[in-house]
Amino acid sequence: MFSFLNPGFLIALLAAGIPVVIHLFAKKRPQKIIFSSVRFIKEIQKKQNKKINIKNLLILLMRILFILFAVLGISRPAFKVPFLKSSEKHPPTAIAFILDNSYSMNYLVDDKTEFEKGLETLSKISDLLNEEDKVILLTADKTWNEINGFPVSGKIPNKMLASVKTCFNPLSFDELLKTANQKLSDTQYANAEIILISDYQKQKITYNPDFKTYWVATSDIEERNNLKINSVKTAIQIVNSELKHSINFEVANLSEFDEENILAKLFMNGRTIAEKAIKIDKNQVRGEKFPVEISETGYYSGFVEVKNERWRDDNRFYFQFYFNKNPGIALFSENKNLPDQLNVALEILSGSGHFEIYDDLTDLNYAKLSKFDNIIFYNPPELNQKMRFLFDKLLANNRKISVILSKNISNEWKLLYQNIFDMKFSGFETVDQRRIVPDKFRKYKDIIGDKNIRNIKVTDYWKIITQSESVLGTSSEPLVVEKNGNYLIVMDPESQRNEFYVSPVYPVLMHLIIKDTGYRGIDASFKTGERIIYSKAEITDPDGENFVSGENGFRAEFPGIYQVRTESKSYPVAVNIGEDDSYYERFDSPEELPPSVFAADTNWEDNILRARYGFELSKYFFILAFICVLIELMLIKSEERKQDKA
Repeated sequence: MFSFLNPGFLIALLAAGIPVVIHLFAKKRPQKIIFSSVRFIKEIQKKQNKKINIKNLLILLMRILFILFAVLGISRPAFKVPFLKSSEKHPPTAIAFILDNSYSMNYLVDDKTEFEKGLETLSKISDLLNEEDKVILLTADKTWNEINGFPVSGKIPNKMLASVKTCFNPLSFDELLKTANQKLSDTQYANAEIILISDYQKQKITYNPDFKTYWVATSDIEERNNLKINSVKTAIQIVNSELKHSINFEVANLSEFDEENILAKLFMNGRTIAEKAIKIDKNQVRGEKFPVEISETGYYSGFVEVKNERWRDDNRFYFQFYFNKNPGIALFSENKNLPDQLNVALEILSGSGHFEIYDDLTDLNYAKLSKFDNIIFYNPPELNQKMRFLFDKLLANNRKISVILSKNISNEWKLLYQNIFDMKFSGFETVDQRRIVPDKFRKYKDIIGDKNIRNIKVTDYWKIITQSESVLGTSSEPLVVEKNGNYLIVMDPESQRNEFYVSPVYPVLMHLIIKDTGYRGIDASFKTGERIIYSKAEITDPDGENFVSGENGFRAEFPGIYQVRTESKSYPVAVNIGEDDSYYERFDSPEELPPSVFAADTNWEDNILRARYGFELSKYFFILAFICVLIELMLIKSEERKQDKA
């Protein structure tokens, strides 16, 4: 059977009609000469016209055939028959393979993952190549491509295939197709094509390569059975004047099937802490929690996992946090007798730690102050030279502070607060009672929850205008703001009408603020592909490999707990999957692909390597086109010679 490697050029066959049009509309009219008798001339003219018409038709035919053969040659027809598939007698060809190794390829189909099936497909195609062929293997891993993405002769080496691992920060298909197109162009092979092997996870392709591209599917599965951990948060409650901790997590069922008796596990600091069975309906998201005992000061890290044998990569979510059982708290305040709610909250949160109120700076210096974990300002003493020195030195050493505003603030302190929090005071609100809006409770919303903050009425607070982040607020005004890690609470704790200070939210919020301002490490979850800024720190990755980070930190390539060691301390850093392939949707719109990209799906064997299963006929058509030109020239020259003799 015939096929064309450049079928787009076949439209040029319409040009074969151009010589016919020229022949019909460009005939030369004979010159009129008057003779007394033309009987003999007419007889001679008829004979000559017959000869001329035959030659003109032959010339016209040669021109038509020339255009037809030239266009067919450019279109690269190939003669393909089944028994020639295993033949090694084919023109040298350059093949760029793109193997999708994003984590969606780790889904288990029957007894093999999509990635394992992709490797099998790649090996089968590789076996069809010989030493004259050039092969380029690219993956979704940019770093791997920089090391291995160069042309090799013949089959792909097994060692190269074995080095391909799951990539959690994959390149897009458009990026890969551009790279493959450039590398094929550099080979300067006349015969070249691109073969993309993936699980057919839907992805928009807009780039149109210069070479024919075949998108091969590793399986024909359309729906996946998958559970995914969306998030993990630490949460606290104050019960009977004691802090109670829990690890809250959110699990999603992304399949069309209800799931029962799914085992969820909490693993923390090297051991399994708790397990539970959960049920989750199809296409639903469910929140769950593990109560935990956190009794010692230190760093805690681990993961929450749900058991799902089909697709494991997104079944686990890593976390880390720091807990200070007995934080030292220094409070600058002229009030030795604090408002009850503030006093109780600070006593609970400091535990058996050092809690000191400073209304006089006589015996205080920075060395003594630096031993405290948290620094709080509430109705502080006069802003004299010594107070200003201590305040400036705290900020210069990147120590974080918390400020709680009272109704009476001196102008000096107002100016200082305005500078730190990038805000302006606009008056003290004593009349209206406003409700706290959950949507304004951005930073700690997931930890405390909407239901705990709904319908809390607030009054007796400073109205401010600020560009700082609103941590808590009403529909129009911020109540707690954060700027560069420093916190400002604008509500007066002496107020007897403010429901916030008698709600369970207040001590929890204070705990979170004290934790944030006192913690001197990292308490955030990073994503794969993100750069983690630790200059020249010793790093141990989740596989146990050690390395030293550069001046600009390091990039986390895969999820897990990384151990970071600096000169002063050692602590864990949690990294989770960045690119989300969990929501599987199979590609089903071949008409949306660029013209050069063909959806071969699972029926790839009859579509790829079209020039490899037989013989390309381009050169024969070019030879025929050349012969047509020679015949045309011979006919024209013979006619010219006869005219010269005449």
